[in-house]
Order: sequence, then structure tokens, then C-alpha cells
Amino acid sequence: MVGTRSIGILLTTSLFLISTHPTAAEPLAAPNEVTTSVESIDEWELPQPPPLKGVYATFYTLGHQGLLGRIKRLVEETEINTVIMDVKGDRGLIPYFSSIPLATEVGAQEQIRVRDWPKFMKWFKDRCVYTIARIVVFKDNPLATTHPELAVIDQRTGQPWRDLEDLAWTDPFNEEVWDYNIAIAIEAATKGFDEIQFDYIRFPSDGEIREALFSQPSVEKARRAAITGFLKRARSALSPFGVKIAAAVFGYTVWGTDDTGIGQNIEDLARYVDVLSPMLYPSSFHLGIPGYPVAIDHLYELAHQSTKRAVKRIQGTGTVIRPWLQDFRDYAFDRRKFSPQDIRDQMEGVLDAGGKGWMLWNPGVRYTREALKSEPVRPSGDLSELLHFTAKVYPRCHAGSSHPGSLFCDVVQPVFVQNHRQPRVDGLPLWGGQLRLGNLDRPLRLLLPFPDRQVNQAVPVFDIPRGDCA
Repeated sequence: MVGTRSIGILLTTSLFLISTHPTAAEPLAAPNEVTTSVESIDEWELPQPPPLKGVYATFYTLGHQGLLGRIKRLVEETEINTVIMDVKGDRGLIPYFSSIPLATEVGAQEQIRVRDWPKFMKWFKDRCVYTIARIVVFKDNPLATTHPELAVIDQRTGQPWRDLEDLAWTDPFNEEVWDYNIAIAIEAATKGFDEIQFDYIRFPSDGEIREALFSQPSVEKARRAAITGFLKRARSALSPFGVKIAAAVFGYTVWGTDDTGIGQNIEDLARYVDVLSPMLYPSSFHLGIPGYPVAIDHLYELAHQSTKRAVKRIQGTGTVIRPWLQDFRDYAFDRRKFSPQDIRDQMEGVLDAGGKGWMLWNPGVRYTREALKSEPVRPSGDLSELLHFTAKVYPRCHAGSSHPGSLFCDVVQPVFVQNHRQPRVDGLPLWGGQLRLGNLDRPLRLLLPFPDRQVNQAVPVFDIPRGDCA
């Protein structure tokens, strides 16, 4: 039965992966829960997270020393602090050994690109690189061809429908397809990724769409329900693992209020993700945007206006905008090659409009080095230096009761936090400071004890990929 196999995928994967979490030390006493605000917290000058600046590493790049070397050099020599990696790429393949039986059954394990994943990931973690697992969801040739009952069907032939790349798609209405992709996301979360980005989280858009037959009528209300239904389930399943969730969307979705025919509406999606990543490739804006009909001649304006509009539309949701930007030759207007300044204009347009970083796309992994600033990410030698502690901190890890399934690290002994605006008594800060930080990819938190109130107040500082990275 389709439904039975679906449930089995998630249960088997979740039980296996949760059981592989490292053994935790004895939990410390949980702090008192406090819901009221404390005005004194406003005196703290908390550092702001730097924008995430990323490049994309294809499925084949992960196992190619030459291509991977290009990515690593950018990390070591430039401002790049984020790498997006294919965990299930455009061809439906998974680059490492997977524990998901269906992945092996459909042939998603035919090309293992990385055989020692902990060693592979350690290089990035040691350099404080934020890592994003890209999962191509509904465009899945191996699953659709192995299990046609899960595929979009070509009503002319009765066989799986194919797009202009001759690749088959799975049916976005099918919940077993949802569960397979969520199982892959759960597994990726246990591999050390900081974020899961779902791509092709939409209905197909190119090819003989009129001949595509789905398990339900493809009308806007149903399409939107399918996409948000998947994300809602994914968010629930991933919540114990402490990773952020992102969705890549078409660039025009920030300008249209409908679903653009593919089930994507950014207000819908923002309810279930931490990050929205519109693909603001100038080449894909063939109709331009208001005021700029030829998008490729106005790169800053396109990136700025699109980001600004997206930020405004999802204001108040807590979701941030981090777009994909074009670092490859134009394919829609005049085939021009973008200059370093062209690429820089896109970056600045995003940041000036309130975007929380950017990601460059180049399928050949030939990124324009001259467009990137020479500001390599450097690990902080000591967390006490970052938050100005008067004593070196020695964290220990334990199970976090406020975040089931995760690990936290707490400072064993109390220390004091220095701050020139902080009140002092006898030359010492009035407040003691205890550091609560995440295990590798968990958020950093500052726990402030207020002895006179008999409470502890947890104050979010900022998210970082490792506890010892600035």
C-alpha cells in the first residue's frame, strides 16, 4: 500500500536518526520560565549576525577535488561564509550513503560522491562555514520512473510526464512523495547541516503542461494547499533537529499575488519557513518589473526593488529574505557575461533593501572571484573574547529540555559579562552572565540571572553555525 510505505519511511528514518544522537551528559537544572520583559536587557549591546554570503556546490562538485577546491578557496580567501550543497540534486541523486530504503530502491544511491561524510563536513565546520542542504523536491526522475503511481502522468501516453529536460516529476499532491523528501531532510539535519533548503517545491512550469495529469485537479487553491501542506509537515518533522528551513521560489512570486501557476505564494510559504530565497536572476525576468522593462540593464534596481517588495510582504512573520543571484551568462536577452560590478550591484541591491544575505548560482562552479571582497571568515579564538567575559568559559554539553532531541552547552561556572553601559557594584557588573550556546549548529543564547527577582531571563544573541565561531 502506498500509505503504509509512506508512514514507514518517516518512522524508520526518525527512529534510526534520533537514536544516533551523541550520548548527553547529565542535564543541568532547567531555568525558570519567564514571559515578562526585563527593561534592563535594553542596556546590552548585542552583536548582530553578519549577512550570509553563499555559493552553490553541485552534486558532482562534492566528489570532484578540482571543483570542490574552487569552493574551498573562495571560503578561505573571500567574504564567502556559506555553502549550499546538493543533498538531493536535480537528477534525484543523494551524494552520501543514505539509510533510507526507498532511496536505494529507486536508484538515488547510484553515484556516491562523498564516502566519508564526517571528514568532509569537518572541513567546513572547522572554518565556521554555514552549510545549507539543497533538496530538489518534486522534480525527481528516479522516484517518478520507479514508482509511476507517484508521478505526474502524461495523459497522452499513460507514462510519467516529462519536462523540457526529459526528466519526470512526482505528483505534488501525493503525500508519500512528501514523506520521502522529509525523510531525506531529517537525515541531512543529522549530517551537520545548519539549514535545509527545499527547491523545486512547486508544480512543473515548462513542457507540455496541458498534458500533465495530477491526482487532483490542478487549480490554484489546491496547488497552494499542496505546497503549504508539505512545508507544514516538514517543519513539524524537522523541529527536533534545530535546523532552519528555507524555500527557493521563482523571482516573479515576489511581484505576483497569485500562485503564478505553480503553487508558490510567498505569504503562504512564509508561515512555515525561516528563509525565503527568491531566484532574482535577471535573465528570468523576461517581462521586466514595474519601471524597468529591460531587467538586465538595471541589475541593482531589479535586486533592490524585488527584495524590498518581498521584505514588505512578509513583514511580521519572522521569515527573512535571502535571494539567489545570477553569476552566470545571460540566456534570455543578449547572452552577455556579467562583469564583477554587475554581480556586485545585485549583492548591494539585496542588502540595501533589507535582505539578510545572498547566494550566488553558477552551475559550472565558475564564480567571479573579482566580485567578492577579500574578507575570509576567521574563527574566533575564544568565545570569551566575543562576548567580553572576564574568565575563559568551558562549556559542557547536555540534553536541552526546551529543545527536545537537541544538545546544548552550558558554562560550568558563572562568569561576568563586561559592558561599558552595564551598571556596576564595587567595580563589578551588577548581573552575572552564564553562556548557553548550541552544540555545533544550535543557536547561541545568553542566560542572564537576576538574583533579586529569583528568575533567569534567556536573551537571544545571534545564530552561528558553531559555538566557537564569530
